Amino acid sequence: MQTPKILLATAIFATLTACGGAGSDTLPTDKDLAVQNQPLPAAPKVPLTAEEQAAFAAKKVFSIESDYGVSRLIVNGQTVAESDGKTDKRDFRSLPAGFVTLPSTYTEPGKSMRTIYRSLQGFRSGVAINYKAKNHRMESYDIYGVKLPASELPTRGKARYSGIIFDHGERGTFTYEIDFNAQTGEGKIEGLNPAYGTIRLRQADFAGNNENRSLINGDASAAQGQSMGYSIWLAGQGAEEVVGFLRDSSDEPLAGFLGERDAISQ
Repeated sequence: MQTPKILLATAIFATLTACGGAGSDTLPTDKDLAVQNQPLPAAPKVPLTAEEQAAFAAKKVFSIESDYGVSRLIVNGQTVAESDGKTDKRDFRSLPAGFVTLPSTYTEPGKSMRTIYRSLQGFRSGVAINYKAKNHRMESYDIYGVKLPASELPTRGKARYSGIIFDHGERGTFTYEIDFNAQTGEGKIEGLNPAYGTIRLRQADFAGNNENRSLINGDASAAQGQSMGYSIWLAGQGAEEVVGFLRDSSDEPLAGFLGERDAISQ
């Protein structure tokens, strides 16, 4: 499987051809999506310091060099992403915490398209995917947050992360176990889509730098037979959150997930 070119602090803001997901030909309505919204818990499992809050706030705004065309993404009335053809800008400060589906509009010169923006934001990281409203095909995706170089991650103990995974029309549960001693991780996804059944995230090694390359890239397999992959970053100054994507057989993001851990067991 190819290593996907997905960056933690670098978003892809281009029209893509990946399918929005498997399942029924009947697309979910805005009401169907809205009932899946879930607020962020009142407090994180691992206490959050003022320094960490400030660091995450700073990571919600950034710019990167890009050769994509002129475009803009407006989410719930606020500009979240825009490109002038040379620089891509991101501003996630207007996005609420927790999991939400928001109305959005994607524009290019001479073109405007209604889209559906699904955002999952934790205490230390966030992931979002924008879908075309007419067919729920993925239009763009973003991932952001506070991250440490792989060399500064914990080196002892084990941690269990749990949280939410979402695609174009469904929401499921995500669990992932990391062994910092062995530098490996594995997990599973349940309830995302009946067309998949339970998805096993097979054991994979720490391989990336956890910055411009995901820390873990692994294979995944669905109970219904589909072959997939996944990419994971650890976010937070103590690796308190995992954030990443489930990928389809073409290595395009199929779903986004985010989870947080309890205490690291020794």
